[in-house]
Amino acid sequence: MSSTLSYLSLDFDEDLLDVEFPLEPGTLIPSTNYRVVQELGRGAMGVVYEAENVEIQRRVALKVLVSGLSQYPVAVEALRAEARASAAIGS
Repeated sequence: MSSTLSYLSLDFDEDLLDVEFPLEPGTLIPSTNYRVVQELGRGAMGVVYEAENVEIQRRVALKVLVSGLSQYPVAVEALRAEARASAAIGS
């Protein structure tokens, strides 16, 4: 992992809750300003991608929940909590 990736923040965006994956590098995610750079990893809740907010040219880590998981408020809140924790580390 490059040193650049250690400074990424985990962004939370409601539009990412129902995105189908896998997402290919270069894909502009519908209804967002994010373009996929690469997949970083997979886990029980979803897939994490390195992405770029093309509007402000900022690299971020985006976690996309597994299909159907966005229907569970506990899962969505866990994702929000991860994003808040990541933002606190980066500030």
